[in-house]
Amino acid sequence: MGTAGSTESYDVVVVGAGPGGSAAATFLGRQGLRVALLEKSPDPEHHKTLCTHEISDGALGTLDRLGITDALRELGGPHASPDVWTRYGWIRPRAEAGEPPLEQGLNVRRAKVDPLLRALAAGTPGVELLTGVAVDEVLTAEGRVTGVVARHRDGERTRFAARLVVAADGRSSRVADLAGLPAKERRHERLGYAAYFAGVPDDHGGVSRMWLNDPDAAYAFPTDGGEMLCAVMPLRTDEAVAAFRTDPEREIRRVLADVPGGPDLSGATMVGKPIGALKVTNQRRRAAAPGIACVGDAAMVSDYIWGTGIGYALRSAEWLGELVGPALLAGGDRRLDRALQRYRFRHGRMLAGHYWMANDYATGRRFTPPERLLYGAAVHDQTIARRMHEMGGRGRPVEQLLTPALLFRAARVRAGLARRRRHQRTPVATG
Repeated sequence: MGTAGSTESYDVVVVGAGPGGSAAATFLGRQGLRVALLEKSPDPEHHKTLCTHEISDGALGTLDRLGITDALRELGGPHASPDVWTRYGWIRPRAEAGEPPLEQGLNVRRAKVDPLLRALAAGTPGVELLTGVAVDEVLTAEGRVTGVVARHRDGERTRFAARLVVAADGRSSRVADLAGLPAKERRHERLGYAAYFAGVPDDHGGVSRMWLNDPDAAYAFPTDGGEMLCAVMPLRTDEAVAAFRTDPEREIRRVLADVPGGPDLSGATMVGKPIGALKVTNQRRRAAAPGIACVGDAAMVSDYIWGTGIGYALRSAEWLGELVGPALLAGGDRRLDRALQRYRFRHGRMLAGHYWMANDYATGRRFTPPERLLYGAAVHDQTIARRMHEMGGRGRPVEQLLTPALLFRAARVRAGLARRRRHQRTPVATG
C-alpha cells in the first residue's frame, strides 16, 4: 500500500451509503457527531440492482423516525406485506373488526430508495458525504479499529481517523474482512430470478402475493410506477440452472402461469432485463468489535425469499445510533466498547432466530411438522394469520412470535377442521 496523503478526523466513518449506511449516518449525525459517509460509487443515483426492494413492516417505525415514510408513499410505493398461498390455501391476514388496519411494508424500488436516504444523510448537519472513495485499508491500534484509508478516483489516498468505523459496504464486506470479522457462510439451495412487468391486470386489489410451493417459492409485488415485480425461487437443480441461464424471462412466466391465483402475464411486457443469481450463500458475522460495527448486509445476509434485507439494514442502523451514539458523545473507549457490545447483543437477540429459520429453509427442505400445522391453521384462523403476518415483518424475536400457545391454538384449529370433515363424510341414517 502506498502512503496515505492527508489525514481527516471524524467521530464516525461510515463506509457505504446504501440504506444501512445512510440511515446510520443520519441517526448519528442528528446527535451532534461529526460523520464521514464514504461511498465508492461517484454516481449520486447509485443503487443496488440485485434486490427485490421490499421494506418489511417491521421497519416502518424506523422510517417514521427517519422522517421519510410520507416521501416513500408519495413515490408510489404500494403495500408490500403479501397474502401467502401454500397447499392448504390462501393466508390472508386482516385486522380485527374495529381495529386499525394491519401494518404493511412498502414496495419502492432501490433506484428511488437509495438516493432518497443518501440525500437525507447528506442534508443532516454534521454528516459529510464523500463519493468516489474506495476503502482499501483498515487502521488498527492496540487491538481496536481506529479508522480507514481510502483511495479517491484521482488516485490520492486519505487517512480517515475515527473513534468508530461502521461497515455498511454490503455482502462480503471488505471493511469487516480487513478488520478481522470474517463471515460465516451457509449454503443456499435455491436460485432466484426476478423481473419487472408492465401491463399486468390488477386482479388482486393491489395486494402482494407469495407462493410457498414446498419447496419452491415465488411472489408478485405491485411496485411504484404501476409495474409488478415477479420473482421465482426454485430449487437449484441442474435442469433449473440450465433453463434460467438460457431464458430467465420464459421461466419466470412459466412458473407464475402455474401457481394458483397468479398474475396474468400473457399481455404484459417485461421492463428492462431480468435480475437474479444462480448461486448465493447466506452470511453472518459478528456485528461489532472494539472500534467497529457492522450494519445491514455487512452484518447479515439472509434468505432473499423473505425480503428482509432493507428492513434489517434500517433497523440495525437505528439500534447503532440509539446504543452507541451517546457513548461516542460521552467519550472514553471503555464506554464505547460496552455500547458496541450492547449493539451486538441487540442485533443477535432481535435477528439471530429469524436468521436461523431462514438458513434452515434455504437448504431447500420441505415444510416441517410445525410449519405444516401453522400454515394449515392460518388459512382458517385470523389470530394465527395475523401472527404469521407479524413473523413476516420480523419486528420481534422469534421466541416472542412462535410460542407454545400459538402452536396449541393451531393444533386445536386443525383438530376442529378434521372433526368437521369426518362429520361431513358420515352418512346420515334413513328410516
